[in-house]
Amino acid sequence: MAEASVRRRLQGFGVSVEPNEDLDTRQKASDFKCVRNGIDFYVEVACIRIATAEKTTGIPNDRPYLGGFRPITLAVFNKCIHKVRQSTTADAPLLVAVGTWHGFVAMQFNQRPIVNMLLTGETKMTWDINIKTGETSDTYLTTDFYPAIFLKPDDDMKPSPAREPISGAMLCAFGMPGIDPVVILNANANRQFHPAALPDLEYGSVIVDQAAQQLHVSWKQGAMT
Repeated sequence: MAEASVRRRLQGFGVSVEPNEDLDTRQKASDFKCVRNGIDFYVEVACIRIATAEKTTGIPNDRPYLGGFRPITLAVFNKCIHKVRQSTTADAPLLVAVGTWHGFVAMQFNQRPIVNMLLTGETKMTWDINIKTGETSDTYLTTDFYPAIFLKPDDDMKPSPAREPISGAMLCAFGMPGIDPVVILNANANRQFHPAALPDLEYGSVIVDQAAQQLHVSWKQGAMT
């Protein structure tokens, strides 16, 4: 069902979609081979089960819920890291389309603070304290890059590229045609995905400023890039 939902959504954007079956080898291939505007790319579908979404977020699927919740980011992260090996065989950019049929949780894909965690990792409020004087600095945000999909810490806890075989993650609200997917791009991917292939969508990316030791998140419409 998830594959059918993604295929219908891609076709709705004018993409030519074909099943991508590898009949010559036993290597597992991505689900779809796609082309639009002369740009070839692949899409691999990963579905977060409703039960997993409930357990990860604490949000029930069968009734309205107004209590506290956790983000779905960890489940998205886990789906992507399990697709890395499969993505290494792609000869064109590859998107992992991650989604869920849990309607309330799927709405998180349109909440920028939550989606940004997949670019930078979970952020924490931090401040410095002078142990001699007790003076404190202004607060600032820090991260250990978890669960960022395309960044990981090096030995010095500085950001380094991760999961380069995947060109981007497309976050999908399955069964909710009124909510367009958003795409998180991998700036260090082996094969860069060109937003002109899906110009109707919004694209998020993270810029690493090594000199200032800062991360900057950028969101753009595909038609404007």
